[in-house]
Amino acid sequence: MDSLLNVLKIIGICAAILILFFIAIVILRHYHKRKILRSFSPSRKDVMYVLNMIFGKQNVLKNVYLPIFDETNTITSYVYADTIILLKTGIAVCRFSTESGMISCDYGSTWHQSARLRTGGTRELDFTNPTTNNSKAASAIRKLFSFNNLEEPPVFQHVIFTPKTVSFQMPIENVFTLDEGIKSLKALRKESKLEGDPQAEFYELLNHYMVKKHAAAKYNIEGLD
Repeated sequence: MDSLLNVLKIIGICAAILILFFIAIVILRHYHKRKILRSFSPSRKDVMYVLNMIFGKQNVLKNVYLPIFDETNTITSYVYADTIILLKTGIAVCRFSTESGMISCDYGSTWHQSARLRTGGTRELDFTNPTTNNSKAASAIRKLFSFNNLEEPPVFQHVIFTPKTVSFQMPIENVFTLDEGIKSLKALRKESKLEGDPQAEFYELLNHYMVKKHAAAKYNIEGLD
């Protein structure tokens, strides 16, 4: 009897240690996530870490290249999708940008960055409107569903600027700071959930059409000839 009690005590101690270990891991992961979200300019790797924590690593697709079909359902080119998040409520197409300072943005093809440097000077830089490519990626995803005679799910678009110092000359739909973007993405989970296992179904469809970067670049270059 004493030996059995000793075994049970050992089992109980081991179980308690394991529970404490997993609690410690959870606490450390949440601390790391908060640290990233509070950092001055989080790296892409850090942002992906946060997204993986919130939505599950298997539901966050990075650096995706998808086909664009024309009216005859022929592939004309491939479009780049920075990040795709698979949700039970739909698909979020995200573009993360690292520009800081004041962003002069409208619905034109070129935006402008005016950022104060540590040296006291100012960096002035024009860059391509990031919502344009994001919209093309979202349209390509919608086309994949219609091309396969599948019901089109909601496709959400987010362009997120990660530096803390970013600000916008004017509000633009679907353009966010990092904190605002994460909050908006999390809110999408409260939308009406789709039937079945939509995340697995989304992944199966997208994975069938995704290609590597070199293959997409080669196809796009050959298409210009």
